[in-house]
Amino acid sequence: MKHLQYSFFVDSVGNLVACDKASEEFLDSIDLADFQAHLQSLELNNANLATTILLNHTSYTLRLVPVSAVRSAAQARILDKWNGAYIAVLQDQVSLSSVLYSLNKSAGAQNGSGVTEDMFEDYDTGIYVTRADGVSMFINSRYEQITGIRREEAVGQTIFTLHSQGMYMPLVTPVILRINKEYTVLQAFAGGRYGIISGTPIYDASGKPYCVLICVNQIEEKAMNTINGTLNPETIRKVQRADLQYVQESPVDIIAESTAVRQVLQDSIRVASYDVPVLLLGESGTGKEIFASIIHSSGARRFEPYVTLNCSAISTNLLEAELFGYEPGAFTGASAKGKQGFFEVATKGTIFLDEIGDMPLESQAKLLRVLQNGEFYKVGGIEPIKTNARIIAATNRNLKEMAENGTFRRDLYYRLNVIPITMPALRDRKEDIAPLLLHFLYVFNQTYGTNKRFSADLIQLLIDYEWPGNVRELKNLVKRLIIMCVDDEITPDHFYRIWSQELAQDRREEAPEEGVVVNGLPPLTRAIAEVERTLVERALEKGGSTRRAAELLGVSQSTIMRKIKEFGISE
Repeated sequence: MKHLQYSFFVDSVGNLVACDKASEEFLDSIDLADFQAHLQSLELNNANLATTILLNHTSYTLRLVPVSAVRSAAQARILDKWNGAYIAVLQDQVSLSSVLYSLNKSAGAQNGSGVTEDMFEDYDTGIYVTRADGVSMFINSRYEQITGIRREEAVGQTIFTLHSQGMYMPLVTPVILRINKEYTVLQAFAGGRYGIISGTPIYDASGKPYCVLICVNQIEEKAMNTINGTLNPETIRKVQRADLQYVQESPVDIIAESTAVRQVLQDSIRVASYDVPVLLLGESGTGKEIFASIIHSSGARRFEPYVTLNCSAISTNLLEAELFGYEPGAFTGASAKGKQGFFEVATKGTIFLDEIGDMPLESQAKLLRVLQNGEFYKVGGIEPIKTNARIIAATNRNLKEMAENGTFRRDLYYRLNVIPITMPALRDRKEDIAPLLLHFLYVFNQTYGTNKRFSADLIQLLIDYEWPGNVRELKNLVKRLIIMCVDDEITPDHFYRIWSQELAQDRREEAPEEGVVVNGLPPLTRAIAEVERTLVERALEKGGSTRRAAELLGVSQSTIMRKIKEFGISE
């Protein structure tokens, strides 16, 4: 039998309780210490986490959901005795991609007729498929065994009918479609049965929701008895009969196979509890925005607003209006109603200022006032406004050197540099390259309805590559390979042909400043577009911001922003 998903309870000290026999056997087949090391390094103080890990040379999506993330509307927390515990779900990415691919193909069949009764019968994971409108399309035999719901009772019925009959609680399909992402929760079934379910939205070729895939692991009697002292059936039943809602926290995706990233992750979690500014340093594309999200999601402000502003992606004239807001009619083109600024919106939350090194000196002085006095003035305003927003700043520039030569305020630098955290470059964390490749392969297979895979030779080739553009470059490479490669298995030959042999070599060796090489005779419009895309991508990688990229190419910043949107380039 194939196994699509494994589920566990993990208590506050890291003890694992396998929910079913398949999950228990899985623990016996792996290096348990390695798995526990992943769990310990990725536990995020009640932040929801989804990541990719490698176990026995197989890639899995690891999803950690705190018990506190499933709560009733009338209670601040549930399962108080399990405070600090969470649910861990592992999904085999290769198997899940195959299932998703089959469902994507069936999306083209009229009325879902592509879903047949014998689909997925070789999986030892309960599988339930519903249409986006809530009509049940398919359940496999294992789902029948786990839930007690028979196929003939469910298929053709809406989830709302089954829910009203007490067959399962809570409803999850509407939540999955609303939040537009994977969702994991504890679910109760009729007859006192319980399971860990994970739902995934599936989209048709037009990008519209087509169906929802639900995977279920039963919490079997052995697991229930093991955790009975802290989590008993009566407690679960009481919780699941309440009005449940999902706590939608900032999503966190991080690969932490390497010691360097695990250390940065632990540092980020540690400082999250302290209300002080944090300065994230590192090359462009290293994922500073992800760690900013982790800091916010791991602290006491995680239920408050989290707003982000790229200081290099907005003109100087509009920067202060975005940060501090403006009064009605404060300047030409201003709204007659005025506008709240980011510091006002995030007054009890967190504001992330990316590319802080590109902030103009005049704006730096006003930001300093916020840090010193906790107040600001709107553009055109005369009354100070108090704010308690936490500031996380990031840059790929040397702020200390800039402060010394006068291009960045020295006093602001020391105000921001309370807790500096440096992101390692991808070439310095090679253990993360294979998981990152497989992670984005899985993500884009879902996005584009494909079932591509990387050959072992290609993965090794890319591990040895230097990645001057860091994770951003890797992500763009995976996307391009999936889109442009016709074959299901992507090999080094595809890489050389699609990404070009020049790019596959050390790109830190600068290419000639002048001249364009053209192979063959492509259509003029396509050739121009490809040259423009390449130039913009290289300028962004070299400059690290849209403003500096514009300077390198001798165009306006608005032109760079327009080309980024036109070509779908990741900033």
